[in-house]
Amino acid sequence: MRQPSPAGIPIQKYLARLYWLGVTPLLLLAAGLAFNNAQSIRAAQDAQARHISANFSNAVDQQIQTTIKVLQVIALSPHLENQAEWPLLYQEAQKVQTILGSSVGILEPFEPYEKRMNTSLPFGAEYPPTSRSNGFQALPAAIESLEPAVSDGGVNELNQTTAIAVVVPAVRDGRAIYAVVSAMKVDRLQRLIERFDLPAGWTMALRDGADQTLAQVGPDKLDDPDIHASPDRFAVNSQVDRWRVVLRIPSSARYMPLMTSVGALVLLILAATLAGAFGSRLAGRRLAQSLAALAGGTDAGELKIAEIQQAQTVLNEAAASARRNDARFRRLFQDAPIGMRLTDREGVVMAQNAAFEEMFGYTMEDAPNIQKWMELAHPDPAYRQRVGAMRSEVTNNEDGTRKRTSTRLIQVTDKQGKVHEVQAQGSFLPDGLLGSFIDVTDLRKAEDNLRLWAESFLHSGLQLVIADPNTNTILTANPAFARARGYTPEEMTGMPVTRLLPPEDLERIQAALVERRNLTHFEFTGEHLRKDGSRFPVAAQSTVSRNEAGQPVSRLTYVIDLTERQRAEAEIRSLHASLEQRVADRTALLSQANQELDSFAYTVSHDLRSPLRAMDGFLHLLREEHGDQLPCEAHEHLNKINNAILRMKNLIEGILTLTHSARHDLALEPVNLSDAVSRTLQDCANAEPGRNIHFEIQPDVIVTGDAKMLEVVVSNLVSNAWKYTARAASPSIRFFSETRGGETWFCIQDNGAGFDTAYADKLFQPFQRLHRHEEFPGIGIGLATVRRIVVRHGGSITAESSLGEGACFRFTLNASAQKPATTG
Repeated sequence: MRQPSPAGIPIQKYLARLYWLGVTPLLLLAAGLAFNNAQSIRAAQDAQARHISANFSNAVDQQIQTTIKVLQVIALSPHLENQAEWPLLYQEAQKVQTILGSSVGILEPFEPYEKRMNTSLPFGAEYPPTSRSNGFQALPAAIESLEPAVSDGGVNELNQTTAIAVVVPAVRDGRAIYAVVSAMKVDRLQRLIERFDLPAGWTMALRDGADQTLAQVGPDKLDDPDIHASPDRFAVNSQVDRWRVVLRIPSSARYMPLMTSVGALVLLILAATLAGAFGSRLAGRRLAQSLAALAGGTDAGELKIAEIQQAQTVLNEAAASARRNDARFRRLFQDAPIGMRLTDREGVVMAQNAAFEEMFGYTMEDAPNIQKWMELAHPDPAYRQRVGAMRSEVTNNEDGTRKRTSTRLIQVTDKQGKVHEVQAQGSFLPDGLLGSFIDVTDLRKAEDNLRLWAESFLHSGLQLVIADPNTNTILTANPAFARARGYTPEEMTGMPVTRLLPPEDLERIQAALVERRNLTHFEFTGEHLRKDGSRFPVAAQSTVSRNEAGQPVSRLTYVIDLTERQRAEAEIRSLHASLEQRVADRTALLSQANQELDSFAYTVSHDLRSPLRAMDGFLHLLREEHGDQLPCEAHEHLNKINNAILRMKNLIEGILTLTHSARHDLALEPVNLSDAVSRTLQDCANAEPGRNIHFEIQPDVIVTGDAKMLEVVVSNLVSNAWKYTARAASPSIRFFSETRGGETWFCIQDNGAGFDTAYADKLFQPFQRLHRHEEFPGIGIGLATVRRIVVRHGGSITAESSLGEGACFRFTLNASAQKPATTG
């Protein structure tokens, strides 16, 4: 008999129910995890999209802000107010173009906004009219608001490229006098957007206020109306203009991770179900065979969910991208050419770049917060308070957000105590303040020097003009230059230099300029034309200024009007001709006087000497033949006659010597005056051996002169000293040299009779004597001869004495200033 089936549920069905009871929550959990995984993936994608678009928007804003700051340097330049200094302003604008990589222009602040300067064309060139592009007009907006503005995309009429205009008004006294404009090519924005790494299939674009695409990376066209309404589209507005950054995640990129996750989950559930069913059947079979085997259970291993791992991978990639963007920002921040510092809302310094520390020397340890910075950078309490007041002047936009503060010029004391003139500006960020600092100390000094030079140029009485050496046109002329030619400085600006030159001189002057094009300084003479056509002679000196490449950029010329000089030269030539005639007449008179003097000398030498020789001969015969017969009184008379004859001979010799000293040509050579004095003293001692005189002679006193004439000078002066010391108790004669007033004086001093200095002016006149012949014999010719010889040698002679105390004769010699032979 068949045994009845046991009551209850078979173990396999029971285990199957248990399995499904256990699997059902797991299936629900798996479904929840799948849904959560999809949401996490979508949130990660959204966060990544917002982060990338915000980073790109900030990068674009920073480029625009940097362009505005650099253009403000041009807008604040003092050269802008004086068109005569615009060549210098043009050079500054070229430097700005080098920094920005885009052209810089200056426009009139009113319709039709005429271009006055643009660095894409040479200075003074003819510029095309300013065109009006579609979309937002930044130029009138900036002029009306007196704040910088950025236009929508348009075509640059100078180079026909797509560009945007960054406009900074040059404000003076509350109004715009010019507009400084930089045409930023959209190529720069395209290169910037291409630096950002987007996941595959993503599209990001930069659009202006007219919703035109300025730059884009990715496969989609974001101007599709369906895309505008898509929830996968993200937009970030610019903080400095009307632009926005648009980023779109396509559906394929959005749902591919979700489909992968769901598919993996289905496979996992199916595998788990099959494994569970197989395990349940196996467990049931094993339980049916052995409960001990049921007690052992089954080790399912570690539970892993692929979707969670995939989400984690996406998050890790997003975090890595954020770190890369942060590193890129920090690199741009650190490598910025201007000083930058980032502080939080409490004033704590979060970062400062290398340019900031190099400019001021303060590290973050020196100034960890704004309070400490204010104490170090502004040590004067009163000035610190004024800077603090400027810092607190914060204004808000209509929506309550803070806006960029205006540029302030402040003084900052660095770590070494040096004071810098700094342009400071702050930009408010969501979590703090980004401050930028530009050191304009050298710029201000250069501006002061340039202002001084410009004032000197304008107010100088000298004729000055600056021309362009490339176009040979006048850039500016000072009033003196313009007035001399009948123009105003304004009329001469832009005038060709050739208009001032006579037609017949054009070829010569142009050839001279070509020949001297490599010279920095050169001169030339010629004629200039006045406005009325009249001419006047000029002499000009030009100095050429060159740029770093050695190319000429300006030519400064200083011009002298030679009219008065040529008139004076004509008068001088006339006077010279008249003088030559008078010299010829005077020479003829001198020649006649010399002939008369020669005749007189011949008469003295022959006609006067002949009677004296006869008288001397008869006197000698009378003494020889009748001397014994004559009484003593007669011999005394004969002696007096003989003395008179000797005096007459000496007088004739003195006159001849005096005449010879005035007409004899000098033969210059080295002369030892000490030897000449010694010879004369020896001759005097030989003539009077009974006298005992003490003399001192300075050795080797050597001069340049005529040896024979200087021998006469020494002989006369030493002989006089010998003669006038005859009655001295202890006679002495001294010869020496001394320096007085930078000149060398040669002195002969004695302790003889001396003379009254009241009559010293008579000493050097012919035939004038201060002593009687009976006291000291002489004819009065010697000192006159001495004076003439000394004067012939370019010197002078003086005498000092007191009666009874001797005399000192001093004379100088200057052979290089010798006098020509005359008649006296």
